[in-house]
Amino acid sequence: MDRLRYPKGGAVPDRRRSHRFLVKEGVFVQLVSDCGKIGQVIDISLRGLSFRYVQDDQCISERGKLRIIISDSGLFLSDIPINTVSDIEIEGGFSISPLKLHRAGLKFTELSTEQKDQISRFIIEHTIGKQSEPGRL
Repeated sequence: MDRLRYPKGGAVPDRRRSHRFLVKEGVFVQLVSDCGKIGQVIDISLRGLSFRYVQDDQCISERGKLRIIISDSGLFLSDIPINTVSDIEIEGGFSISPLKLHRAGLKFTELSTEQKDQISRFIIEHTIGKQSEPGRL
């Protein structure tokens, strides 16, 4: 089974239950509850998304809300409730810099029917295909 590597060498199995879709360039997420932390969206499913960001002194909260922003058209989704399920350092993210690149996994929680429809529309309009099967990276 494919595994995600944690900075200290540990590993966890991939627990995804939905197909992930690779997101087109220029799509960003802003965590509303974390002083505006912004990162680039990597992939998305109907259940959650992952994004990469530069680590600073602020940590990501376990719960909060997010916004999805598309660089050429602005805000796409707002106030999406989430739980953080992973936050790992990407080894070799910046080879000649003291900055650390992280990848965070977020799970959507308590979505309204309208929010679910917006996420479905986002997947149709702003992704470039399936990244993986459920349970695989």
